[in-house]
Amino acid sequence: MRHTEDKIDETHHAHHIISVKTYTIVFIALLVLTVVTVAVAYYNFGGLINLVLALGIATCKAVLVALWFMHVRYSGRLIHVIIFASLLFLTLLIFGTLMDVYTRTTVTPGGYTEESAVSVGIDSGPATDSSSTREDPTPVTSQDSTGQ
Repeated sequence: MRHTEDKIDETHHAHHIISVKTYTIVFIALLVLTVVTVAVAYYNFGGLINLVLALGIATCKAVLVALWFMHVRYSGRLIHVIIFASLLFLTLLIFGTLMDVYTRTTVTPGGYTEESAVSVGIDSGPATDSSSTREDPTPVTSQDSTGQ
């Protein structure tokens, strides 16, 4: 009977109590990272660097919140496996979506690509060059043959 009692005790984890000092340090780190996020938003580092910086800082903040405020740091292996699997599937979903988006050609409203729309002779919508746009907002009225 002693063996089963040990198994029951192993499956029930005691809650870990985190000190106020640790919560305060994590909170200050989150505030600093928020200030860094705002500061980075005011500078243009060019291209994808801004996006990578913003997502990197956001990931750091999410990890801090998950580890200490959600107590993942002190949870069991099963929780770690579930979180790892969730992040893996999220990564696959994001990369799958990005691969799909970046390998497509331009699609017209009719559903054809620009290349196939031109070769088949389908009108791909209104022209967008500056020579065909009217800057005069007055409506165009039709005149009869007498000019009236």
